[in-house]
Amino acid sequence: MIASPERVAIEVQCPYGCANRKVFDPERRFCNLCGGWLNFCPSLACRVPNRIFARFCRHCRTRLDAWESWSCFSGDPTSSGRIRKSAPWKNLPSIRLTSPWAKNSVCVGAEAPPSAIVASFGTVHVFTVEGNLVMIDMRDGSEIDRVAFGEDPVALFGLGERLVAVSQEKLRLFSILGRASANYSAPVPSGYRRLWERQVPGGFPRYVGHPIPYGSHLVQATAGRDAFGLCCLKLKTHEDLWENDPRTFPGEFAFVLPWAEASLIVGNKDGLVVGLTGVRGTETFRFTVPGGLCETFPRACVDEGRMYWFNAVGELWQIELTGRRTPRPVGGIQTARPSILGVCPNQIVVGDRQGTISRYNPFGLDPQHHTIVPAEGESQTGFTLPPILTEDGCLLAASDSGSLLFFGPRSSAAPIERMFSFPSGSHLRSLALVGSILTGINSVGEVQALKIRLDEEAT
Repeated sequence: MIASPERVAIEVQCPYGCANRKVFDPERRFCNLCGGWLNFCPSLACRVPNRIFARFCRHCRTRLDAWESWSCFSGDPTSSGRIRKSAPWKNLPSIRLTSPWAKNSVCVGAEAPPSAIVASFGTVHVFTVEGNLVMIDMRDGSEIDRVAFGEDPVALFGLGERLVAVSQEKLRLFSILGRASANYSAPVPSGYRRLWERQVPGGFPRYVGHPIPYGSHLVQATAGRDAFGLCCLKLKTHEDLWENDPRTFPGEFAFVLPWAEASLIVGNKDGLVVGLTGVRGTETFRFTVPGGLCETFPRACVDEGRMYWFNAVGELWQIELTGRRTPRPVGGIQTARPSILGVCPNQIVVGDRQGTISRYNPFGLDPQHHTIVPAEGESQTGFTLPPILTEDGCLLAASDSGSLLFFGPRSSAAPIERMFSFPSGSHLRSLALVGSILTGINSVGEVQALKIRLDEEAT
């Protein structure tokens, strides 16, 4: 949470236009008149309150930190698995997992795809395959709210106090926080308040992929039979930002990812990659990756201005998205059946469906391999859940059978293995790290939380 400002300008109008010019209470983070949540400028010489969506201070143009971070199962919108936080574990042998809930799990009725569950503000949000959007209190596992849509889920995305729920038929924007009042100073989730919804635009029958933020706008992909499109929506009014919406591309949709400050890249499964500006959607470059995309893993990820992908034979390649854009292989990384990919400045992580996970340095060298042996009665256990890479070089990987592998910073030390087990014994389908709490959902819709504790903390 953002620390309260030490001082605030006396005569500053509310950024939400409610005409309030009173002093903003430094012990609270909302407007005393309209109840709008505020993001204070980090500059000590300014401290002007801004809307929680703002990227730059409206007074001094200082860059604003995210008002509240959302934990999603792909790490972040770049699909790299990277989270910009340190690992909550420091000493691998002392890791213990305990449940913070009185009940070991809560059932939401059905499983959810990895892209359809996020967590923030002490809550977990699940969009199940039955079409139910469920809000769960992370403190005790109680259900706060449930909305039944009966539509196939695509993705959930959080920005500030707002939640974007995407089904194949509609895109909906919700506020999850109640109106601020004088008797508390922190936002509290109170259920889903629908702000607006939008049908699939143009001649495309369904939404696909994960929404991508661009400032206070959102880019979302739609798909048809032999083509797909992108539309850029204003979060306040859900109007189209780009002219001639949507942008149309040939082939089958594979990915859309952000890169740099104001750009996007979009690709199809044949290996066509197009770069776009976020403001107008203008095409800046177009190329086809050599060897195409891997058929079983037709995705890409972006980190530090580089795009990574597996070609048709499972070789890992990269390309600089600026300059000459010359593609080249990454070391000698090759996997017959790649199923996960994670990239950050100090390591590359690759996993396959046979249960082997490999860590490399940023040049694709110095490999370290670890294989999970299937338990008795299990046919095999593979890695299909996105890895979690922390900024201090630690790694958390989870197999389909619920095996959790905790890796420390890159060294020759073996990982510590723990189990994420459910009462029903069903397999893990999604996993997220929120602070020091792991939240998972299995194939029958059971949601469970496990707190990462160290031996000295437990005692």
